[in-house]
Amino acid sequence: MMQVTVFSNPGCYQCEATKRHLTRTGVKFDAVLLTDNHAAYERLHDAGWRGVPVIEVRNADGVLVDSWDGYRPGHLDRLAAA
Repeated sequence: MMQVTVFSNPGCYQCEATKRHLTRTGVKFDAVLLTDNHAAYERLHDAGWRGVPVIEVRNADGVLVDSWDGYRPGHLDRLAAA
């Protein structure tokens, strides 16, 4: 089973579109507001991410298998198909 996490900021249109898309296609995900989680913000910033949303996909062992930023319907549809 995969674990999907959406890192976002309040008022972010692309973040909300990503979460709506995942919900509509039945993909379960964890939502993390970066304004409420400084450690997550620092980790993403240190990794070079500068925009939101950032989506991380981990396998059952917790290993990161995919990540991207922005609202990307094609990527989200592939998650739903998996």
